[in-house]
Amino acid sequence: MLRYTQFRESVLQETVFDDSECSGTNFAMSDLRGATFCGAVLDGVNFDGAKVFGVTLRGAEIKSNLVGQVDCSVDGDGSNLISVEKWIEASQA
Repeated sequence: MLRYTQFRESVLQETVFDDSECSGTNFAMSDLRGATFCGAVLDGVNFDGAKVFGVTLRGAEIKSNLVGQVDCSVDGDGSNLISVEKWIEASQA
């Protein structure tokens, strides 16, 4: 369980968060490229400004509205910014 854990500006490439319960967890500005959140519960998680290319959200449960933008570019250079909400929708399709 990751309650209000602070990962702001952390490098977490390819980290496995599968089946984790993330409540109020802060991933803002973090490099999450290649990380997995399969089957995780994401409640009030902050992904604003995170680098999310290749992040897997298969089976993740989103419990609250996520706001802000994420960087979907391969290089994490900010060239492909989209809203967190659109990223979540596309990742779960």
